[in-house]
Amino acid sequence: MKRYSDILKNYNIVIDRIEIRGKVSIITSGDKKYILKEKNRNNNIDIFKYLEARHFNYFPKIYNSNDYFDLIEYIDDIEEPSEQKMQDLIYVLSLLHSKTSYYQDTSEDTYKEIYENIKNDIDYLYKYYNGYIEKIEQFVYMSPSSFLFALNYYKIIDSLNYCNKELDEWLSIIKEKGRWRKSVVHNNLDLSHLIKNKDSYLISWDSATYDLPIYDLYKLYKDNSLKYDFASLFKEYEKIYPLLNEERKLLLVLIYLPSKIDLNKSEIDLCFEISKLIDYLDKIKYILPKDNFKKTEKDK
Repeated sequence: MKRYSDILKNYNIVIDRIEIRGKVSIITSGDKKYILKEKNRNNNIDIFKYLEARHFNYFPKIYNSNDYFDLIEYIDDIEEPSEQKMQDLIYVLSLLHSKTSYYQDTSEDTYKEIYENIKNDIDYLYKYYNGYIEKIEQFVYMSPSSFLFALNYYKIIDSLNYCNKELDEWLSIIKEKGRWRKSVVHNNLDLSHLIKNKDSYLISWDSATYDLPIYDLYKLYKDNSLKYDFASLFKEYEKIYPLLNEERKLLLVLIYLPSKIDLNKSEIDLCFEISKLIDYLDKIKYILPKDNFKKTEKDK
């Protein structure tokens, strides 16, 4: 109590009411509200200072801070359709990446680590799914899940083949350039982390860091690909922050990489998981066509 009473005292805040919501406390003092949030190990005060310096102000203000808590501006969230909120999120994300973007030389060890990690994932999935198809082809009578998998097996292999080809091309480009673009990445994007009022505000910055901006796009897509029109959303993103050829290739590799299905589930659950994966692979070409992105001047 003493630790956060000090920070409130410094701002002359008298507590009338406290409401606990997950990891934050909403403090009511008179006709005003404040957010009191306990710090985690990743202290992002420096990132907030950098964002302000780059004229990115789409986050609640931090009024005061100590070693344990942040006192943050409270903003009422206006309810809006989720499709509109996703458009707002894409817009704010494009501004975040655009305003904080910079080029950085990259060492061979750094980009080869990314390449080898993804390559290992691809090779593992090849072996995993090839082993499964060889196993079920020995059955005289296939189960519904086995039949569903065998019928769509080629889609998984096509996707892995595409990832292999694009990953090799990405390595060739980044090796020749010897540098890549970085920016502040939120690293925890979700519709619930966007607050809409007169402006849009991103919250939950605990995982924010400096990295490749496509990682934000990848997470957002992976978690929401079957819910929204990402072909249109990515076009909106690129109006402000066009992706370079190598960024586009790495993003598509990550997106096209199939997930691993747990083959030890019950028959019903296995049918559901296989159907979900096939649905994902079927919709990629419509939601995010491989040629959807514009070519920038540097790519032509």
